Amino acid sequence: ISKAKERSESQLMSLKREKDRVEEKLAKASVTRANSKGETKTLNLLKQTNNDITARWQKEKNAREETAAELGKTQEALRRVQKDLSSLKHKQESPSRQNE
Repeated sequence: ISKAKERSESQLMSLKREKDRVEEKLAKASVTRANSKGETKTLNLLKQTNNDITARWQKEKNAREETAAELGKTQEALRRVQKDLSSLKHKQESPSRQNE
């Protein structure tokens, strides 16, 4: 009977150690899961911020491209006007030279 009692106590101690080990693993898993949820929230926030910044950058890029295109058109119009002005000046000077 005493050997059976010792065996039972030994098995009970072994089961208690196993229970403690399982509870410790569960506690660690719970902490890991909580950290994972926090990291997921952070990751989602970073993704959204990245998307917002990318959209803003694209909008600004489009605005710069439109401004550059408008500048090119304006510069071309200026060149035409300068060319016309030069031509008119040349025409005005020609008759006055002939009169001299």
